[in-house]
Amino acid sequence: MTNNCTITFSIIIATFNASLRLQKCIDSISSQTCKNYELIIIDGGSTDNTLEIIRHNQSLISHWISEKDHGIYDAWNKGLDIANGEWVLFLGADDFLWSSDSLEKIVSTLIKMPDLNEERVVYAQVMLVNQNNENILLAGKPWEQSIAKLQHGMPIPHQGTLHHKKLFIEYGKFDYSYRIAGDYELLLRYFKTNKATFIPNVILCGMEQGGISSDPQNSLLLLKELRKAQIKHQQKLSLFWILALMRVYIRATLWKILGEKRAKSLLDMGRIIMGESPYWTKLK
Repeated sequence: MTNNCTITFSIIIATFNASLRLQKCIDSISSQTCKNYELIIIDGGSTDNTLEIIRHNQSLISHWISEKDHGIYDAWNKGLDIANGEWVLFLGADDFLWSSDSLEKIVSTLIKMPDLNEERVVYAQVMLVNQNNENILLAGKPWEQSIAKLQHGMPIPHQGTLHHKKLFIEYGKFDYSYRIAGDYELLLRYFKTNKATFIPNVILCGMEQGGISSDPQNSLLLLKELRKAQIKHQQKLSLFWILALMRVYIRATLWKILGEKRAKSLLDMGRIIMGESPYWTKLK
């Protein structure tokens, strides 16, 4: 452990048939220069080689269980029940800590915060990568820029977000009736009267994109769940959400008419015209 790693972390990974990605995720954690963490893996009853990988790395894992669950948020809740760290980071098996000093950089910033005891949600940046491990897009902007997105989506990248353990005592755990927007619903409770704190110039995690993540149907499900959470918390229907829904339907139509490859090229042309970097054509 380096001298300034005085803050404790719980890293909770939810897995299900994750044998192709899990080892990379574990390796990225075990290589950290800051060792003041516990690694918790909650598996949903995998039928592939996931459990073999977990057992092979058992000396690196503080706690693990494998049993049927109600999805990723149920798994994360189970991890919270046994977590001991001051700060909690939630990952999927497709995610990985970006560099060996990622946690150390986070600690260096946290210990300088004058009101650290009052902080509940802090976040850094996340690099989106494709299945060839090529960088696609850097996610995570200062809170003043991110807050506007709250009306139609998750304002901060959850793989780059650290949650203080007191957050769950004060605001409850994840609602596992959600499949992919449970983290958004949880933070809506907190963001009604609070804000998150951005840690600049630190990439905490990498997140693999591609496959089902580019499917318009999954984007549609996400938007529906986002709206469900907004209604639960008495948030009015916003123009931003409507525009996001329109974009998903346009993308689905382009997929159907042009095929996936041509649709991605056209979508990236639109991004370039808007002054943004290509994204869709980088997905493999």
